[in-house]
Amino acid sequence: MKLTVVGCSGSYPGPDSPASCYLLEEEFAGRTWRVLLDLGSGALGSLHNFVDPLAIDGVFLSHLHADHCLDLCGYYVLRRYHPSGHAP
Repeated sequence: MKLTVVGCSGSYPGPDSPASCYLLEEEFAGRTWRVLLDLGSGALGSLHNFVDPLAIDGVFLSHLHADHCLDLCGYYVLRRYHPSGHAP
């Protein structure tokens, strides 16, 4: 299993790091499974540096503070209105 720290700033994104977001990747059954642990403010943009956001299989939230979940709004828009079509 591979863990990538997408962001780990405190209560708000900093100049060099978004707020909390961790990417877990694991090879299983012939494919790579990807799960995000939190998606805090500023994390969605940085996520593009590590993986295509449409390749995420699930998002787990630790709690509903903005520094752990705010970029879910933008992530919904990306998946719903992507130019290549609606992502499940």
